[in-house]
Amino acid sequence: MTRHVAIDPDELKRIVKEAVREELSAAGLRIDEPEHQFEAREDFRFLRNLRQALSGISSKIGAAVILADPIFQGLAISLLFGLASSTALTVLVIPAIYVALRGERQK
Repeated sequence: MTRHVAIDPDELKRIVKEAVREELSAAGLRIDEPEHQFEAREDFRFLRNLRQALSGISSKIGAAVILADPIFQGLAISLLFGLASSTALTVLVIPAIYVALRGERQK
């Protein structure tokens, strides 16, 4: 028999924030002060964009290899355009929509 414990949403939010702070602190990142939060956001943006770029590059290289094969040429073309459009959406369009809807916060 399982026993369920009810947790207040605010208490759950506090527990999660504390756990995230501890993990980031263990990784050497401090986010207690606004200047540290801004620096951490910039680092994470860079890492996210780097990961996206490396993933796109490796996939495009793989698609370019099968582009020469007449049987898989249509698949390769679809793959390349899909990767290009998803990269553009992820890096440019979605963040622009987010900023337009939410607005850029001051530091």
